[in-house]
Amino acid sequence: MKANKALKRLSKVEALLADLAKRYAAGAHHVREGLQLAKDAVGRAKEAVSSEASAKAAKKAAPAGKKTAGKKAAAKSTAKAAKKRAPITKVAKKTASARAQAVRESSAQESGLGVANSDVTV
Repeated sequence: MKANKALKRLSKVEALLADLAKRYAAGAHHVREGLQLAKDAVGRAKEAVSSEASAKAAKKAAPAGKKTAGKKAAAKSTAKAAKKRAPITKVAKKTASARAQAVRESSAQESGLGVANSDVTV
């Protein structure tokens, strides 16, 4: 049962016990005493449920903020790493293209065609 629902039910029980204790005559002291003890027990149960509910809420709230901060930091570091890798990849591609062009030129020169016919694939 959820804590709020339990608290509502315990409040109703406490109110009913208080009403019942008022209805008994002063002569039935042992009955009124029993009802008062029951009402006190219900009050302690309400305190226990409310403190347990607040402890669970605090426990859930604390890690949630830490997770969000951790996720933001991880995303930030991932983005920085991606930015650092991106130019290296582009440079590597350019270097590979330049190497391919150099190979084409050297093969064209060896075959005697010259640089003008650099469209030849290797």
